[in-house]
Amino acid sequence: MKSPLLVLIYTVDCPLRCDFCWCSGNGYKPVKIRKEDAIRYIKEAAGLGVVKRVSFTGGEPFLHHAELVEVLDACKGLMPARIVTSCYWAETKGRAREMLKPLVERGLDELSCSTDPTHQAFVPAAFVKNAVEVGLELGLVCEVVSVSWNATSEVEDFMNGFRHPRLRFSQHLAVPMGRGRQRKVTWRDYNIPRPSQMGGCNLGGRDINIYPDGEVYPCCAGELNFMGKLSFGNTKKDSLKTILERIQADAYVQLVFNRGFDAIYGLARWKFPRLLPLLPKDDNLASVCQLCVRIHRDGDLMKALTPLLDYGKKLVEVEQRLEGHKKGGNNN
Repeated sequence: MKSPLLVLIYTVDCPLRCDFCWCSGNGYKPVKIRKEDAIRYIKEAAGLGVVKRVSFTGGEPFLHHAELVEVLDACKGLMPARIVTSCYWAETKGRAREMLKPLVERGLDELSCSTDPTHQAFVPAAFVKNAVEVGLELGLVCEVVSVSWNATSEVEDFMNGFRHPRLRFSQHLAVPMGRGRQRKVTWRDYNIPRPSQMGGCNLGGRDINIYPDGEVYPCCAGELNFMGKLSFGNTKKDSLKTILERIQADAYVQLVFNRGFDAIYGLARWKFPRLLPLLPKDDNLASVCQLCVRIHRDGDLMKALTPLLDYGKKLVEVEQRLEGHKKGGNNN
């Protein structure tokens, strides 16, 4: 099992207005995590012994560059850091070096750069290339990430053939939320399996995602987290240890993230047929995130699903134990 990741949604503010994003302008308050709280979160997470990395995302964390330097300086040596950014600040390679070098000196080792047709309406792809090239020169692992309404878009094209052993590419399909909430797009438009037939969700399930108001969620699904009522606690009253234990013990989260919604729908068809008519239809959905919201926000449905989820969680635990024994045997 992979180590949990500490994700700080450092700010929901952003100078861009991408048509698939919920940041900013939706009235969410507060708009950022306090610097002192970020330092506390990192130190507390490091003390758990299982969290191995912190990721700063948003919004646009580089709007608070000076604070990021202070936070990493205060937590230097506790865990490496990753930052997700649009690279709006990398007009030149010189400027990119000026912004990245003090962060690298304090523990930044990964940079995730967002670029796609929507981002490029605000930030030229050349800015991303500046940030990536300088980041690689400074020893960072760099990632170029695309989010698009176009299933045929190729993220590699935005770098004009530039490749490097420490450069990776990641491509995602946009989910109708935020400014794109009214967009009529389904799994058929993307030519992908319907959400109820998809395997394990790859957005988290073991992670600690902290929003500016202190609410903690198991994944980084933006506004869909609070639409789906997926909070597992608040840092103002709960320890990160307690919240992580809740996430890892939750039958719904572990079944969805480890085996996907096809496990829920499959178990309903196979062992709990009376529950199948209660599960939402996914004909007009484009993403497992939307299906997750429809299921988890419905308290009566979640209560009815309890025996199915408990049964599914036990199956996952048995599989994980068998996998652990198999790996142990292979090491002997």
